[in-house]
Amino acid sequence: MTLLEAAKADAKLADEAAAELDALPDIADSVLSFEGLMALEIPERKLLLPFLPQASNTMIYGPPGVGKTYFTLSLAVSLSCGVPFMKWDVPSPTGVLYIDGEMPLALMKTRLKELHPGETIAPLELLSHEHFFQMQETDLALCDDYVQSRIKVYLQSREDIGCVIIDNLSCLLPTVREDKRDQWAQRVMPFLLWLRRRQLATVMLHHSGKDATVQRGTSSRRDALDTEIRLQKIGEETEGAHFGVHFTKSRGLYGDDITPFEARLTQDNPPTWACLPIVEGNMERLLTLVQEGIESVTEAAEELDLTKGAVSKIAKKLRNEGKLGRGPELRLL
Repeated sequence: MTLLEAAKADAKLADEAAAELDALPDIADSVLSFEGLMALEIPERKLLLPFLPQASNTMIYGPPGVGKTYFTLSLAVSLSCGVPFMKWDVPSPTGVLYIDGEMPLALMKTRLKELHPGETIAPLELLSHEHFFQMQETDLALCDDYVQSRIKVYLQSREDIGCVIIDNLSCLLPTVREDKRDQWAQRVMPFLLWLRRRQLATVMLHHSGKDATVQRGTSSRRDALDTEIRLQKIGEETEGAHFGVHFTKSRGLYGDDITPFEARLTQDNPPTWACLPIVEGNMERLLTLVQEGIESVTEAAEELDLTKGAVSKIAKKLRNEGKLGRGPELRLL
């Protein structure tokens, strides 16, 4: 090809590209003036819970075994039955699709049966990795185009589903590297945006990293989140689901709805969540430690996962209330 022919070919390609651009809608149609925005009627997002609006993304994270699945199973039951969840009331029942990538189906059945009050008002549906493989003969991987497309088709036919719970990212995104922003942005984020545009509230479960105060992997996952909740383990493993609930990101939420609190799943039938302010919970546990013989601030701080200064303040408050003695055996507290 001569230089002249190459130039003509390049010019033809440029003309074709320009024609394609001309055929696209004018971006001016998508730009809102201030007056246009003020005049626009935007439907108010329905609140499923004070921290869970329609068309939102929420992340729940914490260490393994802290009780994340109990948290979200209880959330799913409360939404579908219209009963309170922890310290929040459910304004109206909402259908839930629970996507599980970890639990054995038999154990999932047992837990849901334990938590369920007996009457479901809105749909409560389970997409289990185990049952999915039996029926589809493929893994339930949310990074797979086929799986995403099947879920989209299903949700488009189910307007009674208002919330999707994804438990958990590590199991359901097996080929997406947690530390790679591009893989998350290319293979997962478009699916989450599709769910949001369908006005669905999406709740995702994930593990915390080596630093227990942050979620594991790339921080870019936080960018599109409306709410992020950290579950901090309290007590021994034998106590079951017992943790502090801390809001580490919240858009448009203030006050009591996002104040940290302590939650413990009781052994009642059905189990219920006992919730109290973090300070009160720490006071109770410090009293228990003292009764068990702990005398030093350092030991108490390690047991409570608090700073020594925080332990000293709690001890002072207990003394002022007459709940903690002043004998020499407690001098270090």
